[in-house]
Amino acid sequence: MAQQDLVLEASGAFERHRDGKRLWGWLAVAAALFIVSALAVVNFDAIVADSTDYEGRRAGLRGLVGPAAVGIPLLLGLSSIATAFQSSARWRDRSTGEVLQLRLHGPIFKVAAEAGEVHQRFSTGDPRVYLPIEFGKHGEVGFALHVTPGARRAFVSITAGTGKRSRPLPLIVLDGGAFAAIEGLQSEAWQRGPSPQTISSFLDPLLR
Repeated sequence: MAQQDLVLEASGAFERHRDGKRLWGWLAVAAALFIVSALAVVNFDAIVADSTDYEGRRAGLRGLVGPAAVGIPLLLGLSSIATAFQSSARWRDRSTGEVLQLRLHGPIFKVAAEAGEVHQRFSTGDPRVYLPIEFGKHGEVGFALHVTPGARRAFVSITAGTGKRSRPLPLIVLDGGAFAAIEGLQSEAWQRGPSPQTISSFLDPLLR
């Protein structure tokens, strides 16, 4: 289970939802790849015979062409099946029925003990307080941002630690001006300070 899933599940406000289009789309890709692999098996001798004509730099590939023609699409097909079930599993807001869209996720470059401080910053909803944040693969604070554009709400998931030892902190819900400020942020803007436009979105009383 992904770190952000721990937070969403613990909140009790969401339910698992299977995206049928994404599921069957990837399964169709897997089926097509398995057909390609099966055709390679049927025509294996012909493929091997054709590869005997390879000369020069390609000569070293003669013994690999046949197995690769079978194995590569087979492995890609198996990978597509795994992707089908992983990517089609979504979260849905129980109160609105809207499916959550994952906008940003990754480890924040801080130690696990600092997760509470990060959580407090985001709880303000004020970009002047929570920006900038530094993402890094060795960070120990898990972070994810989901949005429901229809309800104009954002959900911030923070975990103390990563991997199996991660501990979920309470889900943060941002709406009104806080959602407007976070909505316009591009991914690269998170590691910079808030722009005047971002601050204006948060402070504008008409957006609250």
